[in-house]
Formats: sequence, structure tokens, C-alpha cells
Amino acid sequence: MHSNGNAKGSPVLMSGYFYQFPGQQQFQSIVREGILSMMPDEPMVTTTGKPGKVYLCDVHIFGGNSGSPVLVAADWMGIGGYHLLRVVSGYYFEDQNFNLEIATTAKGVGHANSGVALVVPAESLKDLLDAPGLKAEREAIFVRALAAGKQ
Repeated sequence: MHSNGNAKGSPVLMSGYFYQFPGQQQFQSIVREGILSMMPDEPMVTTTGKPGKVYLCDVHIFGGNSGSPVLVAADWMGIGGYHLLRVVSGYYFEDQNFNLEIATTAKGVGHANSGVALVVPAESLKDLLDAPGLKAEREAIFVRALAAGKQ
């Protein structure tokens, strides 16, 4: 058991955007449940292709769930409930030879989702969003929208 009380086998909930059904009037969310299945003591390859501190959860996620909160069941002093564990980063899929590989995009060839999700500390999502490439892309979109609004 880790010092924060999380342990392998603990129940988890994931709430995310149901990208495949966006809804007519508003975004639709979906809640999935699973278990915290692995808490490695060493860095693993992340969806960015770089090593990082990840946990693995047995919870079926799909495109549109990246950045979604993963909550873990908490039992502190006999009081139940859930607290933020981490955020969804991606998932493993099985290739045609039954090897597990990290899905890095919501587009492309369809593969069998293994049901194993990578979850990373929430700070990792902020670091990714603040990366120079994504920041420049967001700023370019903002500038184009601003220019379009002046016309």
C-alpha cells in the first residue's frame, strides 16, 4: 500500500467526455468503473513516448477520455468516498500479434482495446498543455478567431 492509502485492487471511477455521442444540445459525459491494477515503482513509457510516473487501471477508456479525472475509492478513518487519483493519459491496445502497445491518438487504424488505461499525475496534463508546440497552436487558433471576429 502506498502512503496515500491507494492500493492495487482499489476501485476506481473515471468520468469523461463521450466523444462518440456528443449530444444534440450539450456534451454528454460517461462514467466507467474499474480497478487500480498497477502502481510501478519505476518510470514507464507514456503516451508522449517518454518515461514517466504512470499507474495502470483496468477501466475501459476511448478517444475523448484523455485528461478525464480518475477517482479512487478512499477509506479514511472508516469514512468512504472517492478522491482524485490521477488523469487519463491513454490506453493500451492489442496489435494483430497480441502485443500491447500504447494508443497515442484517437484517429487511425482501429485496434482491440485491452481495457488497460494509463493514468498520470494531474501535473503531467498541465505540463503537456503548456508544451511550446501545443501552446503555439492554441495561440494561433486564438489569433485566427480574433482576426475573423474583426471582419
